[in-house]
Amino acid sequence: MIKSLAICAALALTVCMPRLALAQGAATPFRVGVIADQAKPCAARTGVVGADALAAHLSGRLQRPVEVCSFASTRDAGQALAAGAADFVALDADGMAAAGPGARSLLTPRPPGSIGRILSVAVLRADAPQSSLGDLGGLRFVYGNPNPAYYAGPKAAIADNGLPAGGGSAETIANTPEEAFARLVGGQADVLILQSSAWQRLCRGAKPTDKPCAGLKEVWRGRARPERAFGVRSNMDLETLHRLVGVMVALHLENPPAFKWLAPGAVELTPTEADALRIGLQRK
Repeated sequence: MIKSLAICAALALTVCMPRLALAQGAATPFRVGVIADQAKPCAARTGVVGADALAAHLSGRLQRPVEVCSFASTRDAGQALAAGAADFVALDADGMAAAGPGARSLLTPRPPGSIGRILSVAVLRADAPQSSLGDLGGLRFVYGNPNPAYYAGPKAAIADNGLPAGGGSAETIANTPEEAFARLVGGQADVLILQSSAWQRLCRGAKPTDKPCAGLKEVWRGRARPERAFGVRSNMDLETLHRLVGVMVALHLENPPAFKWLAPGAVELTPTEADALRIGLQRK
């Protein structure tokens, strides 16, 4: 009987611990920072409808007070993040540099009509001597089709990730990924630039024994660097991190006034890799 009571008590303590931890941290405000014409200190209420709507919405989901701050530049926001004076701020590449190695990107705004930051690949014939994106300057490029997901998006990605200035000696935009694939295999192009999902589909083959990509090699895969992202400190506790992502990806649906204030001109916020704002900048 005593053993059973001890087990029940342990279970009760385990169940209550997350709520207890939240209650203990409730006195520490979570501070959201955006870029504005005029810097303003963090405050629980600002008198701005969207800002106050965000503070109330996020406070309910994180179970702690939320304050809103405004910074005059992304560098100021990055420095505040690094100093612990803000927790979730709007950044660009300069702002991330100011935030330092202890910060990470978390979410990026997706503009209207944008396909998002798709993953692209660069593929060569297996016997080609080149082995990285930086080796591909002056070669003949072929893209999957004129759609932004196959041309503008991948082209921006290779430029951000280190394609030498001037790009290739020539580029061809095929009508379909299959046509672009055939041009590479047939020697009419040196480099195939394609979104990763199309590349995976082409390599699948009609039968399990088919190996249509056996004579080819992938030398790079990556995404374009976003213009803006919302960043946090890398050591943010995982519970807050996961709750924050869950709240923010649905904010445009659940609280449009808050979303429009936080990410004006965007249609949604999408999760992103930690080094998104540092893409291509390590070499400079």
